[in-house]
Amino acid sequence: MLISFSVSNYRSIKNKATLSLLPVKAFKELPDNVFKANDKINLLRSAVIYGANASGKSNLLRAFEQFVNFILSSTDMKIEQKISLFEPFLLDTQSNHKSVRFEVEFLNDEQIRYIYSVELKSLQIFKEELYSYPKGQKTKIFIRTKSKPIDYGTLIKGEKKSIEARLLNNQLFLSKGANENIMILQKVYKYFENNYF
Repeated sequence: MLISFSVSNYRSIKNKATLSLLPVKAFKELPDNVFKANDKINLLRSAVIYGANASGKSNLLRAFEQFVNFILSSTDMKIEQKISLFEPFLLDTQSNHKSVRFEVEFLNDEQIRYIYSVELKSLQIFKEELYSYPKGQKTKIFIRTKSKPIDYGTLIKGEKKSIEARLLNNQLFLSKGANENIMILQKVYKYFENNYF
């Protein structure tokens, strides 16, 4: 179940924009639109995106769709192939040279909460992070930062160093690791594969 999705510096979206399915506590109307997703999280059954024409509504949804597609197809990227997901905000001179950032928070089928974020440019993943909350505490699965070895948490098992050595700059470690049998990464990957909206 999707909790939230955020994007910044993408197409017409310059600053961070977030679609959140967390209910606002001060808003008491429509109580039937809220359900208990797990022991700690209540979510909205439905949400609406509204705003003026050309304010970025479609680009928020497009960002989510393209991000999921990139997660599922990242392992097909070739050396020096441009990442089509890199479409920065072009209406100021600085944004054009900054990375595009995506973050998704969700509950998988086992009701475990995950936060996955990616920062990228045309030819390179600059940062990739995955955290989970297996017992309510935020736990690092991995942090990948440009030009540094991947920082692994204790939850990630399996042959990760050889996968890291074969990882191209424009590929996601999540996708590569999931397709090479790292169990915890497969659980996250399958969320995107099976819960595509």
